Amino acid sequence: MADTPDRVTGPAAGGQILRLRLDGRLDGRFDEATAQLAEGYGRVRSGRLVVLGEPGAGKTVLAILLALGLLKTRTPGGPVPVLLAASSWDPVCEPLDDWIVHTLASSYYSGRRDIPRRLLDRGLLLPILDGLDEIPESSRRSAIHAINRALGGDRPIVVTCRSAEYEDVIEGGAPVLRRAPVVQVAPVAVGPVDAGPRIGSAETGIGAFALWALSPEGRYLATAATDGTVSLWDREAGETVGHTRISAPVVAIEAGRTGTVVAVERVEEGTDTTTRTCHVLRQGAHLVRKLELYGWELSGDGKTLAAEGDDAIDVLDTATGELLARLPASVGLLALNRDGSMIAAAGDGDTVELWDTRGGGHRTATLVGHLSSVASAAFSDDGKYLATHSEDGTVRVWNAREGVA
Repeated sequence: MADTPDRVTGPAAGGQILRLRLDGRLDGRFDEATAQLAEGYGRVRSGRLVVLGEPGAGKTVLAILLALGLLKTRTPGGPVPVLLAASSWDPVCEPLDDWIVHTLASSYYSGRRDIPRRLLDRGLLLPILDGLDEIPESSRRSAIHAINRALGGDRPIVVTCRSAEYEDVIEGGAPVLRRAPVVQVAPVAVGPVDAGPRIGSAETGIGAFALWALSPEGRYLATAATDGTVSLWDREAGETVGHTRISAPVVAIEAGRTGTVVAVERVEEGTDTTTRTCHVLRQGAHLVRKLELYGWELSGDGKTLAAEGDDAIDVLDTATGELLARLPASVGLLALNRDGSMIAAAGDGDTVELWDTRGGGHRTATLVGHLSSVASAAFSDDGKYLATHSEDGTVRVWNAREGVA
């Protein structure tokens, strides 16, 4: 089920045979386990890996841990691991790259495809395709063909799948994933178990994780399962803080420092306005508010949500759902400072507007200097500075409090 050893490892150096040892177990604390996974993956020269296992063996959890380990050890300019649920991909109708771009644009870039497309084209993304077995059986063989076509000879990917389904695909005539070793997640032997902290319960959902997000300081983990269950986990306490079942599939999720989770349901197609339902879960308390929105941002402390609508930005208190301000701005991207008191908003032009959300909200400055559309923006942790990146190829750093570069 794996490619030949010489294609996986590359040509032998100096006549020596290169061998990979990918078997073993994860030991130690959480950070040590994620680092161990990242180190093991780093030994795979091709950057390609197939992870197989029986139902419930932990393939999705391993994919999440690998992504966390790779994020922690990532060097500047290296690819960013992105966990993608394969269940939403139709390999017969949509090329792999188009699906990746569409998925990331919907989840993180307010529908703008140009940014994830550039990241993908420049080799700055490492797709972790979770749940190949969740693609309909009639399309799985096409999926392997499509992955091989898209990757060519040097792009990395990680794929997880149930063992039996992957074997059926290969035996049915599909090619192996080129230059990819295959590892099997072994079931954990049942033995005496000491009482101790546990994360999760049978109530946290029966589906595989489709999306996940860590809070900025790394304490909280938010997950959205394929059955519509959204959960918040406290990594330090080793327990579930809260969870709720959502009727529609979740397309985006984010976690804040205070344990706030914002989950956004799938867009309703075929309407004049793009309607999504925002579900806010904070320390176990669930609040639902329906908004007509295109994009959204959560402040770093998790207390403020900015929702971008047709011609205004609604700023809400995540604990109560109270509307704190309505800012008359039509934008393509949003950025909030850590406490949610300031918003940077940019439309299709080359300027950025700064808004103070307190006292009903008011504009404090218009930043002029870029020569083309602004593609991204981010505040410093203390909120004093704002960095903006434009399609003119420049990055500018502004004094956000004074509105000058």
